[in-house]
Amino acid sequence: MNHEDFKPRLVLVTGANGLLGSNIVRELNKRGIPVRILVRESANMKGLEGTDFELIKGGILDEQTVDRAVDGCDVVIHAAANTGPVPNRKSYYRPVNVTATGYVVRACVTHGVKRLVHISTSNTIGYGSRAHPADELQPITPLFRHSGYAATKLEGEQLVLEAVRTNGLNAIILNPTFLIGPGDSKPSSGRILLLYRKEKRAVISRGGKNFVDVRDVAFAACEAIHQGKRGERYLVCNENMTYQQFLTLANEVNGIRQKFVLVPRGLFCVAGLIGSVIEFFHPFFGFNFTFARILSIRNYYTPWKAIKELNLPQTPIRDSIRDAMQWFSTHGYLDRH
Repeated sequence: MNHEDFKPRLVLVTGANGLLGSNIVRELNKRGIPVRILVRESANMKGLEGTDFELIKGGILDEQTVDRAVDGCDVVIHAAANTGPVPNRKSYYRPVNVTATGYVVRACVTHGVKRLVHISTSNTIGYGSRAHPADELQPITPLFRHSGYAATKLEGEQLVLEAVRTNGLNAIILNPTFLIGPGDSKPSSGRILLLYRKEKRAVISRGGKNFVDVRDVAFAACEAIHQGKRGERYLVCNENMTYQQFLTLANEVNGIRQKFVLVPRGLFCVAGLIGSVIEFFHPFFGFNFTFARILSIRNYYTPWKAIKELNLPQTPIRDSIRDAMQWFSTHGYLDRH
């Protein structure tokens, strides 16, 4: 679009009560842009405390509700998703990540939305190494095609891009990496900070990933209202770190000492096979073979395109961890975990 003077009359944010969605609402408030949100009746709204919005309650899987929410909006930021690595069944993720995305896309076309910002994941893009981090041109790897989450997010992207090609929809896709920061009311990705903080020994894999401050992603999502090229994907990321490096940094921020037990990749994957057997009987067991393999690799990315075209900030992850822990402390999460 590239019209910096374009200020939408109303922006719909789906998934607005989640970690990223709530930070997008805050960023829109900072910019003085009116916000409408679509959330479930039972949604935890803690992350939205102190924000201003027009509320529509309803399910993202109800097409009439989605159409009503989109009607009257100039821009839609579609952040609603079923996230997480387990269970590994595509059928578990497809309703929200694919079917609901189709509803959003159709409503955007019907109502002539001026821009759709679709939030996907970096897992739909092939990963690289520290020396050669991947960019947006890398196709998804076979490993992530076996991930129910990544595979269905890719299907969602394809629905968006098909509408770009056939219906002229003005849409772009953001592919964020692992989000860290305040407002994680579920909690979602911030669970990694809560999970290990009381353990004297942390059992971790030798893998790693890219980490990014959720507020930076929210900033990029709002910049994408008037920046970025139609039909393009943007990796929204920052620091490439091993899990040991990340948790060492978290320990420094929290002022604690902890020993690490690094599990060899082979042994980690054997544990994942056992987890897959258990998952067959208990679908939400929390660990399976695909997840173990993903945790064993170092999937690294470069943010250069989003920095150049979406003005993506690069907040130090140390600050992201500090602010996330402060938010958890203020809202009583440290007492519960």
